[in-house]
Amino acid sequence: MAEAGPLCPSSLSTRFVTPAIYVLGVVTCALNIPMAVFTVLGNGLAIYVILRYQSLHDYHNYLLMAVAVTDVVTGLVTQPLSVITIFQEVQQDVNCDLKDVQAAFNLLCNMTSLLSLMLLSFERILAVYLPFWYDTLFSPRKLLALVVGIWLPSLLLVLSPYFHALEPKTRMRVGMIFQLEKFCNTQKDHASHKYGTEQC
Repeated sequence: MAEAGPLCPSSLSTRFVTPAIYVLGVVTCALNIPMAVFTVLGNGLAIYVILRYQSLHDYHNYLLMAVAVTDVVTGLVTQPLSVITIFQEVQQDVNCDLKDVQAAFNLLCNMTSLLSLMLLSFERILAVYLPFWYDTLFSPRKLLALVVGIWLPSLLLVLSPYFHALEPKTRMRVGMIFQLEKFCNTQKDHASHKYGTEQC
């Protein structure tokens, strides 16, 4: 008999998808679609304006542009994938690999956005309270190194579960997917012992 693939939250029994959860999933999908469009258009416009006008070419605006790039990735990739996976969940038919990709992009965008905002706040503190150190600490090359220093560790952390070639059942999934998979395994064991069948 072929070995079953990795478990997903959708593999739970249909009793876990109540009408309220179904409605919540549909509403979440409906809200995310226009929000994704506005996210891409708004942040794309901000990037264009900063690149277009020479007077806006300063360190502060470059850091704002780094945050906008993260938001564009969120609107282009993370939110559409979230809509697809949420819709699949309420339909009890989730593609586990797609859900892994969505979780990875979600974690990546959250981390890079948070770190970019922290760097932006640090830049403003230096500009206001330590203006004499500002030009010493910031330069185009150092700014590029800081932005790369935000994205590269985030990418490495997100991709780290996949660096080792493990079997699907033992491969650690990203973020909450790993926790949901553990929950599903627990429910499967409980159903197997209680009913003598595998419901999960």
